[in-house]
Amino acid sequence: MADAPTELVNQTGNTVGGDIVAGNQAKTVVNIGTISATGALTRLLEKLTQEQKADARAQKIIEELKRFQEPQDPIPLGLNVKLTNGKRDDVIHFMKKLAQETLYESAQEIHALVLSRIYSVFWTQISPAIKTGASRVAVDALIRTQIIEPIVTELQNTPFRYYDEHVHGMIYYLTGNCYLRWD
Repeated sequence: MADAPTELVNQTGNTVGGDIVAGNQAKTVVNIGTISATGALTRLLEKLTQEQKADARAQKIIEELKRFQEPQDPIPLGLNVKLTNGKRDDVIHFMKKLAQETLYESAQEIHALVLSRIYSVFWTQISPAIKTGASRVAVDALIRTQIIEPIVTELQNTPFRYYDEHVHGMIYYLTGNCYLRWD
């Protein structure tokens, strides 16, 4: 049993917005990495709304979005081959949405940001599961919780109104341009 401190500290009258500690305090904070709302996305969504109201259409495709439109492999396999090899023969919905929404520069920036997030999450969380032999069910669950649900939730009440099939389409779009590999 520890001895009582020989010196007492008087904390009477203190007002704080957190903890008051006389001595040491250790806290553990656990952050689980998912896609969440960011200041950049919030700012871009506000800018998009203003651009749409003013009908301020973009004159060109921004470089950040162009990057994902160009195949990464010098001799890319066709999308159908890639999706068949990865047992991902689902329908693509994203291309139509991308074509409609590239009229505004902020919309292009939002697409580039979301594509970049999908790319990053895929390579850090989904690809390792595929490489270690995870079942399609397990991989699909990871895709749902780590990519689809966060993006759909974040963009649902915005001018984008993304649904699951749009995010699937973004995944296949990145696959078609050799950014994602399913083997």
